[in-house]
Amino acid sequence: MTTAFTERLKQQHVGNLSEGEQQVCARFRDLIHAGLSGQISFEHVLIGFWSDLSVLREFNYDVDSAIASGKFDPAAQKQVVVDKVRDHAQISGAEVTFLEDSDGLIDWVTRNGVSFSVVLGILGHDVSELARDDFDLEVTTGPKRCVFPKVTGWAKRNAEPVGEADEQD
Repeated sequence: MTTAFTERLKQQHVGNLSEGEQQVCARFRDLIHAGLSGQISFEHVLIGFWSDLSVLREFNYDVDSAIASGKFDPAAQKQVVVDKVRDHAQISGAEVTFLEDSDGLIDWVTRNGVSFSVVLGILGHDVSELARDDFDLEVTTGPKRCVFPKVTGWAKRNAEPVGEADEQD
């Protein structure tokens, strides 16, 4: 991913996130961080994304309309349910990378004044592809499907061009 690509993306999708879109980004990041910290499984992170995106799809991805309808409340959904039954293997290295790249994408969008449609287009594509394989990253990216996640590389890109992200607790 080149600097020219990200600059073109910024120019084509300039826009400020609405309060509702900021809440959805915070919700997605909470899910990602819960997965990375081992509170929930990779599958549960993606099910959370899928669930939120499914509701937003009903409103043509207009977050503010979805919130106004009362059908979607990202603030109420922010509470991450801990996966108490960990009967699957620990999160794999590829899953960690996918979640870090997803977090990097959201961070880059929020810090660079880019519209929410970028998150929807990139992350929505990847979540849809993973849903086809029951959220199994290895199958989706494996030799039979060969899907290359669009979030790939954003963990490294997120600090450019505005500098390092603020430290979080």
